[in-house]
Amino acid sequence: MSETQATISTEYPDVDVHREGTLFLVGATTDKGARWLGENVVTEDTTWWLSSIVVEHRYIEDLVCGMIDAGLVVNYKGHKLALVRKVEV
Repeated sequence: MSETQATISTEYPDVDVHREGTLFLVGATTDKGARWLGENVVTEDTTWWLSSIVVEHRYIEDLVCGMIDAGLVVNYKGHKLALVRKVEV
């Protein structure tokens, strides 16, 4: 089993994540982020709020880890998170 470890990045984020109560809004800020979300997350049942995907709190950790594993820079609470390495545990 591997575990994702993230670090603060100085790169422009590909995706912004905002917490709104018990829900999260996930919005692409680059073409790379939009492409990844379109290929891996968006379905006909996806709930949208303006240009962001609405995600329940129970799914956000796996989603953020998946984005970071894919090489995206994720902005959450002003921190730009990016993949450092995978650690075998």
